[in-house]
Amino acid sequence: MEDKTGVFALAEAIKEREAMRDRREEDALASIFSRRGTTALPPLESNPEHEKTAVLDRVKEEKPIELPEPPPEEEAEDDEPFFIENASLKRARKRRRKEQQRERQIRQLKARQGQKTFIYIFVGILLVILIVSLSSFFAYHIVHFSLDFTGITRNEVGAEVEIPPNSTTEEIAEILYSKGIISQPAFFVTYSQLSGHDGKYLDGIFYLESSMTYSTIVRTLQSIVRTRETVRVVIPEGFTAQEIGLLLEENFVCIATDFEEFYTEKQNVFSFERRVIESSMKFHQLEGYLFPDTYDFFVINALRDGVDIDFINESDRELIRDAARTAANRLFNNFNSTVTPELYKTMYEQNYSLDELITLASMVQAEADNPADMRLVASVFINRLNSEDFPLLQSDPTTYYVRDFILPRLSPSEIPRYQALMDAYDTYITYGLPPGPINNPGIDAITAVLEAPVTRYYYFCANIETREVFYAANLTDHEANLARVAQQMADAAVERAYALAEAAG
Repeated sequence: MEDKTGVFALAEAIKEREAMRDRREEDALASIFSRRGTTALPPLESNPEHEKTAVLDRVKEEKPIELPEPPPEEEAEDDEPFFIENASLKRARKRRRKEQQRERQIRQLKARQGQKTFIYIFVGILLVILIVSLSSFFAYHIVHFSLDFTGITRNEVGAEVEIPPNSTTEEIAEILYSKGIISQPAFFVTYSQLSGHDGKYLDGIFYLESSMTYSTIVRTLQSIVRTRETVRVVIPEGFTAQEIGLLLEENFVCIATDFEEFYTEKQNVFSFERRVIESSMKFHQLEGYLFPDTYDFFVINALRDGVDIDFINESDRELIRDAARTAANRLFNNFNSTVTPELYKTMYEQNYSLDELITLASMVQAEADNPADMRLVASVFINRLNSEDFPLLQSDPTTYYVRDFILPRLSPSEIPRYQALMDAYDTYITYGLPPGPINNPGIDAITAVLEAPVTRYYYFCANIETREVFYAANLTDHEANLARVAQQMADAAVERAYALAEAAG
């Protein structure tokens, strides 16, 4: 009984072993067929009873147990054993999971970086807006303070200002603002405090002008002279800067040499100066921009009374210098406002620079004295400038400018050094325009250049007594005009002689 039981146990073990082997074979076949895209074969049917009887028979015969060999597996190229493929698949899946995890981390990192970048950009934009806003705010107030401090852009206003006793600086600033003398009361108060003049102003009646600088206003309000006499000065069109300075000195407005300081070099205060080309060949950098007009100026009592300047105290001497600065600023400011953006536009459309326009206008101003002749004279100069046959403009006033306004200012030792400059102004020597204006033209001469008609004239001459101008297209006609003018002047001289003889007899 024990032998039979042991045999059955052995048979069960063998059966289980064979079943396990069959399952492995089926799994391997299924894996191979799945990779090849075919359907696995169905498992072989087995007869348990038959297998059991065969085992018993073999045991009884005491022969070695021969296990049936599994059918040989088909060797397929490029197919690996199952366990190897399964391990590779696990490693591949593991690598894939790591790659997916890394990709998620990269996406998260990029998202965080994107958020930070957006925050940085947003903060940067806010900072830029803040900086620009603050810069604009301060620039606006600095510019307005500078303009109000110098009195450049304020409208021309002159008024008697009464300062009550014990007035504070704030109250004085409001009075000046109400009279149009200043435009920024707060700036005036700040200037008074920073310059040490706060609370030091006198009471009384003072005559002030809007073109005064803060320093001049302050000195005036602290001066013993409470009111000042004014004088009206008519500055003719075509006056040179030197002539204007002498005219102002004759009317006790300022000293001519003080006035000269403000046109010899650029001031870099007025907007038109950006278009003025500074050149070593110019005798005066701002000649041509002192606008001729009628002006009311303060009278300097010391000049009117003939007081020796060398004996004037420093405070009063500074007031006289300020008067020259104020006068020059008023003339420059008048030019600045008279030459409009429309004129600048026309000027650029005709390919003129500001220096060229004012230089040509100054020559026209010197040659003609009415708008009609100014346009025709301008056409003659323009025709010559555009012609290779007439390289020289041959304008007499340019020669006179050298003779009367440059040469007398030079010492004998300076003449050789300035010879090139003097030749550059003389249009009988130099080609084209002089390096700068020869006087200060009015608006009629300026517009005459821009509105010059198209003509065939290359010559003109004038009767200096009658101011009649004659034009010619060629030299023959010009010589005839010269003879005509000479005859007119000779006839006029004879008539004057007869008149004198009759008066004497």
